[in-house]
Amino acid sequence: MVLVLANGTGGRAQPPPSPPAPASLGAVPPGTCAPAVLIEGDPALVPAIAAALLSRGLGPATDDGCPVTRVLVQRRDPHIAVLLRDEIRSTERQVIDRETAVSLIESWVRSDLSAPLLLGSIAALPPSSTSQSPDSPPSTTWDARGTVSLHGLFAMDVAGRPWMGAGLRGCARVFRLCIGGAWQTLGQLTLSGEDGRRVVTELFAIVALPARVGRAWLWPSLGLGVSWLHVSTRLLLRDGEGDPIELEPEDTIAVNASTVAASADQGHLQAEARLGLVIPLRYGLSLGLAAALDATLTPRTAPLLMGPLSSTGESSTGVVQLTTPPWGMVLGQLGLQWSPR
Repeated sequence: MVLVLANGTGGRAQPPPSPPAPASLGAVPPGTCAPAVLIEGDPALVPAIAAALLSRGLGPATDDGCPVTRVLVQRRDPHIAVLLRDEIRSTERQVIDRETAVSLIESWVRSDLSAPLLLGSIAALPPSSTSQSPDSPPSTTWDARGTVSLHGLFAMDVAGRPWMGAGLRGCARVFRLCIGGAWQTLGQLTLSGEDGRRVVTELFAIVALPARVGRAWLWPSLGLGVSWLHVSTRLLLRDGEGDPIELEPEDTIAVNASTVAASADQGHLQAEARLGLVIPLRYGLSLGLAAALDATLTPRTAPLLMGPLSSTGESSTGVVQLTTPPWGMVLGQLGLQWSPR
């Protein structure tokens, strides 16, 4: 037996009603607040991240009285630091790329996404990192554990003679200061008989106070230590006598002349005032530029060179007096600096 149900449409059966279509992701019921995100921070990152969020329905516009999630993004090579904050919570994470940053922000704003899916590519920042709100300017506190720098030196002493050399500096962070030491060695470029060959080595205890200036850092520092000046030359002997004659430049001494090497050393208390400019590069490396003034704090005397033994083995009574070393020099420095975090 066949049972026919009448439905008032000429006896034809009607298909069952279709189930309602699911609401699309990001759709907002009438009368509720739409999710809103305000992106700030690195100009190289903000436009792309904001555009990606807008394509997912997360824009900066919102109705009055509705909450807004504020996001600060900053490049911290090789990662991107993302600071999120709303009315009741805040967190800071570092991600590997912009796409992951977009997913992190969306998972924070939307309660219907599964944030644990992102844990494989999102890492918490180290405890030593300083958190800052999106409204605050970049931190002015130097947050590295310390620094080591190697640089070349070019100097001009107060007598107008050029010098050239190299230096090594290092310090460790103590609160806002960086305390450590420095070594540098320079040689005088222009030589004369009255100067001899001059090489100075300096060792300093230093204290610096880094301060941010835009993207770069200013490094004013003071140093106190010792310098060691080594002077060497060759003395020209008279024929048959032990006393040396007047000192002559080495390039004027005849090839067959009788000469002997002589040297003298002097130590002094030394001070340094230095101003550096550090420009961050990548992987903790920075380009360092600096200008410094070195000054001798103790009395200076002209080095004395004693004449050598005569051909008969008798001591010479001759003494050669060189020029007095300069009291100070102005230095320019260029090099690389590494600051581990």
